[in-house]
Amino acid sequence: MTRTVLSLLVIAVLLSSLLVATLTGGLGLLGSTSTAPSTSSVATPVLLIEPQPGCNYTVYESGTTPMAVKASGAAVLGSGVDAAAFISTLLASHETICVSSGDYTVSSEIQVDHLQGVTLNLDQGAVMNASASSRQFIQQYVRGSLLLVNASTRTVVNGGDWIGPGRGRATVIRIQDGSNDTVVKGAVVSGAGWDGIIVYDTYGASYNVSILDNLLQDNGRYGFQEYSNSSVMEMGTVVAGNYAIDNVVGGIYTNGVAGVSIRDNLVENTVGDGPGMIGIGVTNGYNESVVGNKVSHMRWFGIQAFYNNYTTIANNTSMFNSGGEDQSGITNDHSSFDTITGNVVKSNQGYGIYVERSWNVTIGGNTADGNHEYGIELNHGTIPEMGRADIVNNECSFNEDGGIILNSVVDSTISANTCDDNPGGGILLYNDPGQVGSTGNLVSGNWASNLGTLPLTQTYGIREFGSSDENTIVSNVTLNDTVGSVLLS
Repeated sequence: MTRTVLSLLVIAVLLSSLLVATLTGGLGLLGSTSTAPSTSSVATPVLLIEPQPGCNYTVYESGTTPMAVKASGAAVLGSGVDAAAFISTLLASHETICVSSGDYTVSSEIQVDHLQGVTLNLDQGAVMNASASSRQFIQQYVRGSLLLVNASTRTVVNGGDWIGPGRGRATVIRIQDGSNDTVVKGAVVSGAGWDGIIVYDTYGASYNVSILDNLLQDNGRYGFQEYSNSSVMEMGTVVAGNYAIDNVVGGIYTNGVAGVSIRDNLVENTVGDGPGMIGIGVTNGYNESVVGNKVSHMRWFGIQAFYNNYTTIANNTSMFNSGGEDQSGITNDHSSFDTITGNVVKSNQGYGIYVERSWNVTIGGNTADGNHEYGIELNHGTIPEMGRADIVNNECSFNEDGGIILNSVVDSTISANTCDDNPGGGILLYNDPGQVGSTGNLVSGNWASNLGTLPLTQTYGIREFGSSDENTIVSNVTLNDTVGSVLLS
């Protein structure tokens, strides 16, 4: 009896052990081992950050792989290392993509294409970098961009360090084809083969674009350009508060557009007078304003208006620009009805202000001192004469060639200017050989004297030269000029 009970207990223990082993997969029926079944064939992304407030997606890097977390907290796993391709898959109208700090590899375009109200917020330290994959990027996007905003209204780009491939014809940020009300603000844009930021209006105008408070540096053509080779239209673009530095051709440039406001920007080269040639240029348009900017150390022009009528150039500082011939602190060429007022143009290798082939130009309240050539020159250029200018209340002193010169300029007013201590003379009415003289001008109420310490340098106060005559010269003050006060032809 006892033996029977013990046998039954042993059998019960063995059956119990076998049952547990079977359920846990620990033992086979014959003592062989088995593997626990897989719970899932797809790995679940591990969240490394929390979603940022107000963001539909927050993008970050896990190693070199871009990932994102939704506002709900759900994770989205990227594939490969191309952050641009991954971000493009997340874009949707009226959504905000936030990019956390990190150095993101970019080998394709981020494309905001036919969307509305997209916002890209890049944290400080977020770098969109195409330089590491420049060969691959250029092969695919010879004239492409890191960021393309195409036919997409109310796009906003905030911040980030955007680095182009450094060669080819690629831009960093390209806005085109009706992308109205786009804003690019607080970004660092560099390394473009061509332009850092371009608004390209040829195939479809983008109205009311704002380029604000960006650092535009070391780009292969311009820091910013707006361009169209179709009909000229009033664009309403605002380019303000930017720092454009060491761009190969120039800082800020418009070509074939109208109604652009360029204000309160700083444009310069930091090493000598290169590489940039043009600080701010407005060309082949009209009704543009260049106001409150500071430009220095450009190779050619500080500020240039070329075939750009009804332009306002006011309250700018343009200094230490190299230039030669028609290049100066401010050059106004083939641009009529323009207003050049309240500017400071000093210490330029060429002229302070140079106006050529332009009618009905107002030049008032400027300080044009210490330039290598004339403080202010008006020149007929390739046309027989130009005129109907108002040159009023300017300071033009200590310029090596002279204070103010009119070359074949007619029917203009030169009044209430101060032109002192210019070695070449105060005010000159002149014409090139064989050209018509500067005639029919009113020269009144000017101060054109030697006021500096010895030795006296200004040779004459006011002078007519060549065929320049029949001018009205009255009520001027000319003191201590070494050759003569007023010399008439």
